[in-house]
Amino acid sequence: MRSLLNFNGELQNAYSDLSDTILGNKIAAEIHLQEEDYENTIKASKRGLQVLKQSEIDSGKTLRKSVICFIPSYILLRGSV
Repeated sequence: MRSLLNFNGELQNAYSDLSDTILGNKIAAEIHLQEEDYENTIKASKRGLQVLKQSEIDSGKTLRKSVICFIPSYILLRGSV
């Protein structure tokens, strides 16, 4: 039990450090999906898409293939929650 609590604490700390990154949000969405935490899966997917959109604005480049990585988690759950 102690190791699980420690892992969850480390996971939360890691996400707070990486929540402004595309990869951090993708990983968080996948972890939440595996845990069947659908509400947080959607939140992480939406946040990842927001970060991605801002990256596109900042760079002036379209990152179409990156958008696809968030779509499966979001579409699977859109009607479920």
